[in-house]
Amino acid sequence: MIKSFAKLVKRGFGDGEFDNLILLLRCLLLMMAPYTLFLALLLTLDGEILFSAGAFLTLAFTIVAFVLTYRFPPASLLPVFGAYIDIFALTYAIHFGSEASFQLLIFINLFIIWYDISRSIFGKIFWSLVTGVAACYIHAVGSTVASQFFSEDLVYSLITYTNNIFCVIGLSLIAFFFCTQFADAERKLYLSNRELRKVSHTDPLTKLMNRRFAEEEFKEMEKNFGKNGNLITIALGDIDFFKKVNDTYGHDAGDLILSSLAAIFDGYMKEHGFVVRWGGEEFLFVFEHANGDEAYLVIDELRRHIEEGTYIYDNTPIKVTMTFGVEEYGPLTGMDAAIRDADRKLYLGKESGRNRVVF
Repeated sequence: MIKSFAKLVKRGFGDGEFDNLILLLRCLLLMMAPYTLFLALLLTLDGEILFSAGAFLTLAFTIVAFVLTYRFPPASLLPVFGAYIDIFALTYAIHFGSEASFQLLIFINLFIIWYDISRSIFGKIFWSLVTGVAACYIHAVGSTVASQFFSEDLVYSLITYTNNIFCVIGLSLIAFFFCTQFADAERKLYLSNRELRKVSHTDPLTKLMNRRFAEEEFKEMEKNFGKNGNLITIALGDIDFFKKVNDTYGHDAGDLILSSLAAIFDGYMKEHGFVVRWGGEEFLFVFEHANGDEAYLVIDELRRHIEEGTYIYDNTPIKVTMTFGVEEYGPLTGMDAAIRDADRKLYLGKESGRNRVVF
């Protein structure tokens, strides 16, 4: 039953910017129905036939307004709903006095005015001023007639409690929807920023993190280095004769090699640190909590894996090898110096015949 009720309230929703406003309006209308019914019964018991009829009329309006939320946009319904609430509150507050708390209903309308994103700021200020004047008028007029109704009359005490409870629930609903919408906007902004950061830090071809990501990580790593006694070792790797692969088999074949090797690198580095595409056919491997000897063993195993592998492009087997330079990070010289030393060792490996790890 609860699920059916929820479906009824949320029916017709998509991804529209007014969905929360429609849901809030429907919830307020559903809350107003039992409120006006109970009020009408109380007034009938007390012999206030005219105002009892007014409460029943408000109940009918509430039901019609709820149905119309499925047919009309909130921008059309909210002004009508707000005006009706104000008229209802003014009429009953002036007749029964301010002690009956009917004037509290106009504050629900005030919050709805500011919650409604379809209204202009000038419209919100205007209706806020109107509401303020109405509240002052009710207080001035209502206080003069309150004594003739409120002594120890149980019915009027119940009316007062009913109005206060209705307003507390109504304002709580508005606050809930406002906070939910704010939190939802914050969550969407966070996810959007995270996605943008991910895109800006990801190499589109290999799906590895890129150089920008590494440079930002290095700043944090250098800042926190030594706090937990950690070690950092980096390795710079370059695919041997990659230009020859592109020239012989085409750039699509080169892209296949890069993406295939990237998947292998990612698998090897998951338990050791991270790998980024440094540029072109160069990749930077960052080992956290590992010294140079430990990193050397992992990189050399990776080198052999690449050498033994075969990559198929257009039914053509392609063999590649890689050369690596390994260097430990030193806090006195910094990450830039470690990368330069790794790069120097990489090219030393190239000059020594390629397909090797130099440490």
